[in-house]
Amino acid sequence: MHKEDVIRAGYKLTPLTGEEIFKKILNTPGGVKIGVVDSENNLSALKTPDKKIHIHFPEMESWIKEVTPVAEESQLANKEYPMVLIAGNHMEMVANTIMRDPAWNEGRRSCTLRNTPKRCRGTRNR
Repeated sequence: MHKEDVIRAGYKLTPLTGEEIFKKILNTPGGVKIGVVDSENNLSALKTPDKKIHIHFPEMESWIKEVTPVAEESQLANKEYPMVLIAGNHMEMVANTIMRDPAWNEGRRSCTLRNTPKRCRGTRNR
């Protein structure tokens, strides 16, 4: 975190600012703003010469090369488990968060699960 971000979040920069933020985190269960990034210049802190984010995980390189549409589709074809259990459907009244307002489900059955045959893109049910 850069000191400018901390100042934009409303903190006075002193030798005790870190302690102040730490205490605020401990005493505020709902969350604490600890910094505000300059939205006009938010990638300026990148250290790469081209100012782009480069993501490479050497440990995953060989595995990623094995992930292909054909390999993924073949793993879906399992005669012992031809069905998929569906829960947590996305609907217009449901936010994609862990905590959901129970009022959103008023008039609907809660905890409903659906079971459907697996479908592979471009193929029929297996």
